[in-house]
Amino acid sequence: MGDTTVYANSRAAIRRAVDRALRLPTRLVGPGTRSMAIGALLLTAASTASVVATTNTPPVFTSLTVSTPQAYEGQTVTLTGAFTDPDAGNRHTAIIYWYGGEGEELQQRKEKIQIPAGQRTFQVNYTYGDYVPIPPIPYPNIKVLLFDHEFPTNPNDNTTGMAHDTEFVPFQLLDAQAQFIPTSIKITRDHRSGTPSTQSARSARADTDTRVIVEGELSPREALESVQVTASWTGAASSETSCSMKEGTRSFACEHTYTSPSPQKGYPVTLRVQDDEGNQATHQVSVRVQ
Repeated sequence: MGDTTVYANSRAAIRRAVDRALRLPTRLVGPGTRSMAIGALLLTAASTASVVATTNTPPVFTSLTVSTPQAYEGQTVTLTGAFTDPDAGNRHTAIIYWYGGEGEELQQRKEKIQIPAGQRTFQVNYTYGDYVPIPPIPYPNIKVLLFDHEFPTNPNDNTTGMAHDTEFVPFQLLDAQAQFIPTSIKITRDHRSGTPSTQSARSARADTDTRVIVEGELSPREALESVQVTASWTGAASSETSCSMKEGTRSFACEHTYTSPSPQKGYPVTLRVQDDEGNQATHQVSVRVQ
């Protein structure tokens, strides 16, 4: 509507100027002057019509997908997009709000992708880190803003400024809250001979050290968020030692060496896992050492 009004107003003004030129007395204009003036006005009209009619066409998404509709912390997702833009010389920029971008703090968690002129597709991978407890929770989507630039400089392009398209992709980031998988836990023992220093040590059967390894997995297996697993080897009140995590997996291994046999029911071992948000889970096992 705005362009049409400007164009109509311009043509109306030119017609009025032509009418005035036609009404000028002959004594005020020389031979051919009237025709030259009218010709110049008509050329101006044509030029004006050309500039007003040329505006920047916004890009439009034709497809936008994410590799999975849900992901846990530590998982990598792939966003793939395609779009059209009849202005062949434009280059484009995509701004991706991986956490939805609804609140001010979430809007800061974005990624900018520059798309070369002539390219109409893009693909980008993103690995989610820690769950961000910022409303709205759960994050309902990924927001993608696509806008174009004038390139190369063209006076008939972008006469209306930047043009853009915005789309939302349904997506949910899940808080892992790691748990032990009881059926995955196994205990192995490795007896090692030692030399007791006293007779009392011999009577306590301390002549054999026993290395115990407790292994297992955490759920959800898909999550790769950083967690800390510890073990208390003689009950929940005993001191904790750190366990190791197998890189790129949710598998853990805890190791301890006992120097004396266990009670009849075994040593009570408490496993504990804690994530970066402070969520904790525990699991109890019993280790018998002879």
